[in-house]
Amino acid sequence: MQNFLLSVNAVGPILLLVLLGTFLRKKGAIDEEFVKKANKLAYGYSLPLALFKDSYTASSEAQINVKLMVYAVASIVALSVILSLAAPRFIKDRRRCGAFVQGSFRSNFAILGSTMAVHVFGSEGALPTLMLVPVVVTTFTVCSIVVFTVFSPDGDAKVRPLELVKKVVTNPLIWGNVLGLLFRAWQVPVPDVLMSGIKYVAALATPLALISIGGQAGMGGGKFLSPSLAVCCALKLVIIPVAVVVPALFMGFAGNEIGAIFLAHCAPTGVTAYAMSMGMNSDYEFTGKVITVSTVLSFGTIFLGIFLLSSLGVF
Repeated sequence: MQNFLLSVNAVGPILLLVLLGTFLRKKGAIDEEFVKKANKLAYGYSLPLALFKDSYTASSEAQINVKLMVYAVASIVALSVILSLAAPRFIKDRRRCGAFVQGSFRSNFAILGSTMAVHVFGSEGALPTLMLVPVVVTTFTVCSIVVFTVFSPDGDAKVRPLELVKKVVTNPLIWGNVLGLLFRAWQVPVPDVLMSGIKYVAALATPLALISIGGQAGMGGGKFLSPSLAVCCALKLVIIPVAVVVPALFMGFAGNEIGAIFLAHCAPTGVTAYAMSMGMNSDYEFTGKVITVSTVLSFGTIFLGIFLLSSLGVF
């Protein structure tokens, strides 16, 4: 019963905010333009400040686990390579192929992962997840650019290293986390009035992003269900999380670190994937459908994953 309540408390509040977003979208209170602006605000400002606050105020005993970060990066890179080799055997449309690969391995870890980690492990226990956010987001971004370039409709597009570097160094999530760690390491004082303001803006990140996730329902037109969509969502929500978590169980990671790995891969595809798919001339309509379906189904799969891992005594 305790494990069941743990799973409900982790998924329930998030699901309610997503459902609120869906309700507001249906009532016309928010629209697709709101979704875009809300995500820009959450990812560009609120979430970086939340990462800064969490990194800056973390316990002095909190340490960066290099082994965890290496495993997370290696798993994402390996998945993107394997999927890029396998997908063209079944999907002949290059634009759809790139969208399929990104939709399968890229998750909305920054919002859903960090939020659920706090519900499951508490503020201190969620530190491995919070420390992992900028590393995972950067890896997702770089791998997505490479995948879209490989499956460019032109067929002769090349990966530009400078473009990859620019995407990394201009990522606000990276700056939020790094500055928080540097300020803590160098013991740079932050005035109370400024920290209070940071906390207020940081508090917007989760509700704003979750409401916009609910509001994004319906992105993508035309025939909705398809075999490639079903396979993509199955990979995203079930097959990949299992394939990544099982080896991690035998590598000596702590329970909350296993939780961080699970959340990094089990979260649904996020709105940023839609924007990147559109910007790089991929099949953004397919990406929109993956976002919608994976978001709806993810609450069931994440609930079951948390319940199973807690029942097994992993955390």
